[in-house]
Amino acid sequence: MQNKLKINISFSHPGFSLTINETFEPGITGIFGPSGSGKTTLLQCISGFETPHKGFIQCNSKMLFSSEKKENIPSHKRRVGYVFQEGRLFPHLSVRKNLLYGNSFQKTHHTSKQLELVISTLNIAHLIEKYPGHLSGGERQRVALGRALLASPEILLLDEPFSALDQSLRQQIIPYISKVAGFLNIPVLIVSHDLPDIIKLTNRLCLISKGVVVAHDDYEVLLQNRLLFKLIPVNNALNSVTLKIKSVNTDDGMITLNGFGNGEKVNVLFEPQKNSYKTGSKMKIFLRPDHIILAKTRMEGTSFRNQIKGRITETLEEGPRMLCLVDCGFPLIAEVSRAAGQELALKKDSPVYCLFKTLSLDAMPV
Repeated sequence: MQNKLKINISFSHPGFSLTINETFEPGITGIFGPSGSGKTTLLQCISGFETPHKGFIQCNSKMLFSSEKKENIPSHKRRVGYVFQEGRLFPHLSVRKNLLYGNSFQKTHHTSKQLELVISTLNIAHLIEKYPGHLSGGERQRVALGRALLASPEILLLDEPFSALDQSLRQQIIPYISKVAGFLNIPVLIVSHDLPDIIKLTNRLCLISKGVVVAHDDYEVLLQNRLLFKLIPVNNALNSVTLKIKSVNTDDGMITLNGFGNGEKVNVLFEPQKNSYKTGSKMKIFLRPDHIILAKTRMEGTSFRNQIKGRITETLEEGPRMLCLVDCGFPLIAEVSRAAGQELALKKDSPVYCLFKTLSLDAMPV
């Protein structure tokens, strides 16, 4: 049975109020919004660390909180896994004992096989007898995630799990979260102030501003809404596209992707020694809007391996910048200077080519 999380609550304290009426499906949903918008407060209400003033929180058929029925299940009995930004491991316990700590509160304890599965999935077998003081930031986050999983959660909450990590550690932990979510059939809510980090995990976003949800939909749908660009800085946007692998060339380390109706192809670089890609499988690519060059015609004699034909569906001017939403069989956001946009007469329905280097793409298997 799928665990749907239904929330209809009001919460307030001096100078701030939060009103949420949303349903979160199994899988990852990114919670995004400006600082102070209520993202962490939402997680704390779900976990039981904060108590709403009105409404209800329901996971599947279980009522976690109801002001009308005067129900409020204590946080330690809610079966909510909560991973904080700094991990919050017990420093006096080994990694093994930290992993098993949450499980000690459950009526049904995990078998050694289930423990080994979590250890293997998160690649922490070599850390099992170490103590938190001897772990890196990324290792602590993986152990904290494993502890949350072994508590048999019906809901998993991750609050700014990347904020204490540098870029290399972020790239290390993101695949593990994605892998874990792949075999869970529960709602996973992840809060981050960094939109690219969220988009590398999920296309489903819930946007919060000033204590209310302003949009809750697939990222590709939200890209067509001007409201999105009022909530995120232009330099925080990211293109995210899922395509099928057409061919894998281990000689030059090039993957060719296709999967959209106009027959165009996208080329992506990979390290041949780490090749695990198969023809027909899917790959998710990420591309910054300012890494796309717009041209009126296809260019010859250039190092751009990717030249994708499309049509502008909308433009948005923001100071000296112009954002162009381009339909290439999938939506792409391209950022150019306002002056360049005027010189090229870029407007709705203008045909354009989106040019970008293979080196500009980040990619991960789906």
